[in-house]
Amino acid sequence: MKKIVLLVTGGAVSAALMEVPKTKNEAPHILRIAREGAPLGTLYDPARFITDLPTYISALATTLGNNESLPIDVCLAAPLTLSQTHTFTEESPEQHTVTQDEITQMIRKASETFVQAHGSLLATLISGEPVALESLLLSSFLNGYSSSNPVGLTARTREYRVYTSLTSRALLDTITSAVSTAWPRHTAISFSSFSYSASQSFANLLPEYDSVIIISIEENHSDVVMVWNDSIADTSTVTLGVNNYLSAVGQALSLDPTQTLSAIRLYAEGGATPEASVKIAEASREIRDTWMKAFSIAAASALEEFFLPDRVVIVSGESGIAVALTHAFAEDLSHLSFTDSTFNFLSLQEEITKRFILPEADVQNPALMLVCLFYARMV
Repeated sequence: MKKIVLLVTGGAVSAALMEVPKTKNEAPHILRIAREGAPLGTLYDPARFITDLPTYISALATTLGNNESLPIDVCLAAPLTLSQTHTFTEESPEQHTVTQDEITQMIRKASETFVQAHGSLLATLISGEPVALESLLLSSFLNGYSSSNPVGLTARTREYRVYTSLTSRALLDTITSAVSTAWPRHTAISFSSFSYSASQSFANLLPEYDSVIIISIEENHSDVVMVWNDSIADTSTVTLGVNNYLSAVGQALSLDPTQTLSAIRLYAEGGATPEASVKIAEASREIRDTWMKAFSIAAASALEEFFLPDRVVIVSGESGIAVALTHAFAEDLSHLSFTDSTFNFLSLQEEITKRFILPEADVQNPALMLVCLFYARMV
């Protein structure tokens, strides 16, 4: 079956027309990829972004095609969604039988509490009434032992990890309306958060690693997802993105944003001139240091509950930027001295290439590919 996958970030919409195989042993086929959004270097304006979304989605439908009856899967990234993982611990003097009703009530309460507590923060990032997006039971432990399905089992001590996310009702309504117009024959529309879909895809790509920090760098914001023991431990949004990096490199090279992106792509491929390579490397280190100041704040709260994973993956809507920043971070780990950990930086590009049939050898949007892999496995 075919489906459309949309990745909506704070400034752009990336899309793929994907053919999902009948069996999980076959590779999904990416037929076409497209991206629409504000010009490079444009600052994020929440109200303007919602206004422009229908135009972006309409243009994507023209590029990908809109005459087929197919499902539309939409993933929302920073700053369009906020998420949290919360641990619930219950104890009783006698053995207690877990019921589906109490699990459902616990998940609903976690979602309602999160919306109430963080709705005002979301309102500063995207206009509209905050609403729940996802409420999921990630894991459960009965008397200290992991249980994939606790319903019907008995235990005195019960621990549950629940993932919740929220977004703007105005955003959901705008996307739903725009998709219905652009793909009038669509069969269904589903929504997810990038934090959840990316963590699931990473587990599929590299199952030997049960803990990782996923950093997705988009236009003006970044998602930071910390996965510990195959479960989302913490998520955060950092107000730094591609445009900050383009500005730093552009100043060093005296180029506009579009020219700067071309230069970064050459650098990532090893084709830049020695002079340009030196300047890009220096600018990368400067933005890395700025980024790590913000990241250290995000990581501080996480450190109170668990050890930071020692593996890091940097992805983006632009593979050249992901590669360049991975080089900058990996070459000198002293900037991570706020912890005692030694970090290893992993690249997903090779794994992504192996998991898909792609229209070209080097797809420039690894973040979108992570989302596509998630939705390919959801069929």
